[in-house]
Amino acid sequence: MPKVRQIVGLDLGARSVRAVWVGLQGGVPHVMRAERMELPLEGAENTDTLIRAWLSQHGLIKGFASVAIQGTNLVFQPGRILPDDPRTPRQVAEMDLARFSDMVGESMAFDVTASERPDSSIRYLMAMARPSVISQALDSLRAIDVRPCDLIPAPAALFAGFALSELKADGPCMIVDVGATKTEIAVGDDRGLLFCRAFAIGGRHFTEAIAKGGACPMQQADTQKMRDASLREGAPFSEFLLPVAERWFGQFSAVMAAFRSSINDRGLNIATIILSGGGSRLDGFREWLSGRIASTGQSGDASRSPGSIRVITAQEIPPPQGLPDLGQYGVAYGLALASIEAKGVPRLSLIPGALRDEVVFREKKPFWLAAAITFVIALGVFTASLLVSLGREARRMDAEKAELRRREKIDKEIAAIRAETEALRKETKPLRALLAGGAASRYAISLVASSIAPQDWISLLCDEETYLRTEAPKPAPQLPKLAQPGFFVPGFRDNDTKAKEASSTFKPADAKPAPAKSSFTAFIIEGYTPDMGFGSVDAMMRRMRSGERVKNVDLLSDDKVKPPVELPEAFRRLNIPEMRRFVIRMEVSEP
Repeated sequence: MPKVRQIVGLDLGARSVRAVWVGLQGGVPHVMRAERMELPLEGAENTDTLIRAWLSQHGLIKGFASVAIQGTNLVFQPGRILPDDPRTPRQVAEMDLARFSDMVGESMAFDVTASERPDSSIRYLMAMARPSVISQALDSLRAIDVRPCDLIPAPAALFAGFALSELKADGPCMIVDVGATKTEIAVGDDRGLLFCRAFAIGGRHFTEAIAKGGACPMQQADTQKMRDASLREGAPFSEFLLPVAERWFGQFSAVMAAFRSSINDRGLNIATIILSGGGSRLDGFREWLSGRIASTGQSGDASRSPGSIRVITAQEIPPPQGLPDLGQYGVAYGLALASIEAKGVPRLSLIPGALRDEVVFREKKPFWLAAAITFVIALGVFTASLLVSLGREARRMDAEKAELRRREKIDKEIAAIRAETEALRKETKPLRALLAGGAASRYAISLVASSIAPQDWISLLCDEETYLRTEAPKPAPQLPKLAQPGFFVPGFRDNDTKAKEASSTFKPADAKPAPAKSSFTAFIIEGYTPDMGFGSVDAMMRRMRSGERVKNVDLLSDDKVKPPVELPEAFRRLNIPEMRRFVIRMEVSEP
């Protein structure tokens, strides 16, 4: 991509959004402006709205910006090209990519950066991403109206932000950015980028540990973490933070081991570790990490003691002029430097070719406009020769219009048939629902009949929506037929044919509209039991729960239970023991 006059590096983090404007003046990058916005810790459903408002305030809506893609979504492959190998780093990377794409079964997007070593060999680093990862990153940018001019891996942008610093070391430097939800790691030296990794543990995990251990909200835990918490022995909240720190160090040790195994060069052992990001500002984090490195022997160099690896924070490195803090703005600053192609800054870009061409076209727009004007002038010269062909094309268009009208008529007829078919489908929908409900009702009745105790009686079994939306029917004046023993109780809601006929012909003026059609997945079972301790009812519910289609069986809550039906006088004269009423809700799955 050609150099641009000024570019914006936009770092969209989980807790904050940072933007850095960088321009080239005489080939030297200069920070023009730096802005930052803090995001809510949790519970913010309109994060995109907040970000868009902030971007609009700073004139970034619909504008081009260099953005980062998380390292946890990428695959990084370092390698080495020997001096006698005639291939270029991109050719070697394309061969590695072909093997990797065969393994994963899809074509990966990739880019490669390389640096020449003192022994004339070449060290390269390839970044790969699935197409779905690239699409997801671009969709998130469209949601906030940002147009990407570069899509750079976050670890590579992190290293680019520190590449022009005045830090001098006797070996490669590892930059560790502890963000809110993840940790990005980049390793390189003054010759270029060597290694990148990321893992999903960050400062939020420390906040969650304090919130869980102290039983307090996340916002309060975050405040306590920054104000009082520490990783020092005996410090406040250290008992909650140290287990999380050990988990973090386990992932960090795996990254160190991966670096040693992939680089495999005694002359490229890490000499300095730089801690950046908000998560690294936890009190005692630097001292704790330095001690753990020394105690576990993470140097990987027999000639260098573990304690010789220097651990510093980004606050100890002077930031470039115009940048408030290199630790907080390092990724955004590196994004701008990489996109502006500053000298001495490695660059990895995963932006699709179509978007890259759009950016190039924007820069070459004046030249394209001049070419377009020249084309229009040349076109006017040939206009006379086209007049004859225009008449012939007009006649052909008339014939095509006639054919198009005929096809439109056929299309309208097809649409009418489809509408009629859809109407028939809607009319048959209640019947299909009723047929499906019949199978569910039969299953519910069979299950209740096989589960009820001999001394218990059932007075009602219906679907839940009918039970909850209708009033309990009044008892019929005549004596109903007795049900089979064990499945009847006084007060059974009358199901007599005459009562049905009377209810179908008589509708009071204040009658409520019919309830909505039931889904027949929840049923209400109402009955009576002489067991005052509900032991038989509990046993029945346990037997019902064993049904293969039963999802849930429980007593209906008191606020939804309908009043019992008044017993007819004829039943009051029967010698019936005192019984307790129960109402059970049973939910079944669809057949």
